[in-house]
Amino acid sequence: MFEAGFRQLLVGFESGAPRILENIQKIATHGDNTRCVSVARRHGLKVKALMSLGHPGESLETIEETRRWLVEVRPFDFDVAI
Repeated sequence: MFEAGFRQLLVGFESGAPRILENIQKIATHGDNTRCVSVARRHGLKVKALMSLGHPGESLETIEETRRWLVEVRPFDFDVAI
Protein backbone atom coordinates (compact mmCIF):
# COMPACT_ATOMS: atom_id res chain seq x y z
CA MET A 1 0.00 0.00 0.00
CA PHE A 2 2.83 2.37 0.82
CA GLU A 3 4.30 1.85 -2.66
CA ALA A 4 0.88 2.72 -4.14
CA GLY A 5 0.96 6.08 -2.35
CA PHE A 6 -1.02 5.36 0.79
CA ARG A 7 0.35 7.06 3.87
CA GLN A 8 -2.46 6.96 6.40
CA LEU A 9 -5.39 4.67 7.14
CA LEU A 10 -8.58 5.74 8.90
CA VAL A 11 -9.97 2.66 10.62
CA GLY A 12 -13.32 2.38 12.41
CA PHE A 13 -12.20 0.36 15.40
CA GLU A 14 -15.19 1.73 17.40
CA SER A 15 -14.06 0.48 20.82
CA GLY A 16 -11.14 -0.94 22.74
CA ALA A 17 -13.49 -3.02 24.89
CA PRO A 18 -14.04 -6.59 23.66
CA ARG A 19 -17.52 -6.71 25.21
CA ILE A 20 -18.62 -3.64 23.24
CA LEU A 21 -17.20 -5.07 20.01
CA GLU A 22 -19.31 -8.17 20.61
CA ASN A 23 -22.40 -6.11 21.52
CA ILE A 24 -22.25 -4.16 18.26
CA GLN A 25 -21.46 -7.33 16.32
CA LYS A 26 -18.14 -6.12 14.92
CA ILE A 27 -16.42 -8.88 13.03
CA ALA A 28 -12.95 -7.62 13.95
CA THR A 29 -11.82 -8.55 17.44
CA HIS A 30 -9.75 -6.61 19.95
CA GLY A 31 -6.71 -8.63 18.84
CA ASP A 32 -7.44 -8.02 15.16
CA ASN A 33 -7.57 -4.28 15.81
CA THR A 34 -4.28 -4.30 17.71
CA ARG A 35 -2.65 -6.34 14.97
CA CYS A 36 -3.98 -3.92 12.31
CA VAL A 37 -2.12 -0.99 13.87
CA SER A 38 1.04 -3.06 14.24
CA VAL A 39 1.03 -4.29 10.64
CA ALA A 40 0.28 -0.83 9.26
CA ARG A 41 3.10 0.71 11.30
CA ARG A 42 5.52 -2.00 10.17
CA HIS A 43 4.77 -1.01 6.56
CA GLY A 44 5.22 2.71 7.13
CA LEU A 45 1.53 3.62 7.33
CA LYS A 46 0.00 5.89 9.94
CA VAL A 47 -3.31 4.83 11.50
CA LYS A 48 -6.05 7.18 12.64
CA ALA A 49 -8.35 5.28 14.99
CA LEU A 50 -12.04 6.18 14.69
CA MET A 51 -13.68 5.39 18.02
CA SER A 52 -17.22 5.80 19.32
CA LEU A 53 -18.75 5.82 22.79
CA GLY A 54 -22.31 5.18 23.92
CA HIS A 55 -22.95 1.78 22.39
CA PRO A 56 -25.32 -0.65 24.12
CA GLY A 57 -23.64 -1.86 27.30
CA GLU A 58 -21.18 1.05 27.45
CA SER A 59 -20.00 1.90 30.96
CA LEU A 60 -17.21 3.81 32.65
CA GLU A 61 -15.31 0.51 32.69
CA THR A 62 -15.59 -0.03 28.91
CA ILE A 63 -14.70 3.60 28.25
CA GLU A 64 -11.58 3.10 30.37
CA GLU A 65 -10.76 -0.08 28.38
CA THR A 66 -10.96 1.97 25.20
CA ARG A 67 -8.68 4.64 26.67
CA ARG A 68 -6.16 1.97 27.76
CA TRP A 69 -6.25 0.37 24.31
CA LEU A 70 -5.50 3.72 22.64
CA VAL A 71 -2.60 4.33 25.04
CA GLU A 72 -1.30 0.79 24.44
CA VAL A 73 -1.40 0.73 20.63
CA ARG A 74 -0.58 4.43 20.18
CA PRO A 75 -2.26 5.17 16.84
CA PHE A 76 -0.95 8.22 14.99
CA ASP A 77 -4.23 10.03 15.69
CA PHE A 78 -7.77 9.26 16.80
CA ASP A 79 -11.29 10.71 16.80
CA VAL A 80 -14.05 9.88 19.24
CA ALA A 81 -17.75 10.27 18.48
CA ILE A 82 -20.56 9.92 20.96
